[in-house]
Amino acid sequence: MIMNPKKVALLKGGWNSEREVSLSSAQGAFPALKEAGFTVLEIDVTRDIQALIQQLFDFSPDVVFLNALHGQYVEDGMMQGLMEMLGYPYTGSDVVSSAIAFDKERSRALFEVNNISIPKGETLKAADFFVQDPPMFPYPFVAKPLNEGSSVGVFIIKTLSDFKEAAQKWHYGEIVLVEDYIPGRELSVAFKGQQALGVLELCPKEGFYDYKAKYTDGLVDHVMPAKLSKSDYEDVMSMATRAVKALGVSGVSRVDVRFDDNRCEGDRAFVLEVNTLPGMTALSIVPEIAAHAGYDYKTLCKWMVENPIWPQEKNLLQNPQDAEKLLAEKRRAHS
Repeated sequence: MIMNPKKVALLKGGWNSEREVSLSSAQGAFPALKEAGFTVLEIDVTRDIQALIQQLFDFSPDVVFLNALHGQYVEDGMMQGLMEMLGYPYTGSDVVSSAIAFDKERSRALFEVNNISIPKGETLKAADFFVQDPPMFPYPFVAKPLNEGSSVGVFIIKTLSDFKEAAQKWHYGEIVLVEDYIPGRELSVAFKGQQALGVLELCPKEGFYDYKAKYTDGLVDHVMPAKLSKSDYEDVMSMATRAVKALGVSGVSRVDVRFDDNRCEGDRAFVLEVNTLPGMTALSIVPEIAAHAGYDYKTLCKWMVENPIWPQEKNLLQNPQDAEKLLAEKRRAHS
């Protein structure tokens, strides 16, 4: 914990598909950090990394606030690695935890070896998969990129027509993650450190909880707390906590879960992913859950600044060697 940090560099923007989300997160974080008493410099992150480095050197922050950045090149360990090289404490998770959480193939392997329920799935070459007619996976299933957030590039495929549409629209890399579609409810668990703050249910008014639904006011109803039995609520909180601990996640994070009421008790929840830099916009989930738990937006931002990752500080993953062994075995099976 940093005692009395004064100067905070708030990084925003980036050059990926989630740039607009990042700018929206920064619109909330900037006044909150100012109100919390910090001197704040906003820096719009572009491909010009040298310019970013120069602005950081000129400002000399006590902490770099990364929680307004989202997506590729900023959430996947790269920006965290740059902060390590420059010697600045930063909010969020460390390099390794960030990188693995953002890589759905590796995070799934880590969840498997730690007995955390996930949807059955495979990673396949997109060029081979999208020419199948019909697809090898039984309907319904989900096709998604390995390295995107905010539901960018996620397709729920229930018919051959859906499959052909996904094939036409796919431009999210050479590898596709194909998972069983888990019917039921969309839940999210917010974390402050490794403390679960609560479970929120998302109820899209149409379709699923995609990019448009996430960032357009009025398209999704939020139910806080989620309407679950006491035992189901505790199961979701417990599984999400085990996922966060398996990845060694710190700072403020969010775990996304699918919940199928029709399964047996104790076997209803499936972890989809862990978000190490979750959205902090006015419509975002984490601030809402945190507020319900007694942490308003300003308090949450202040806590992040006062509890950063220090350069060379490392969080411990759980069973990483077993996860890599499992991943290697899966790749050999598909070679």
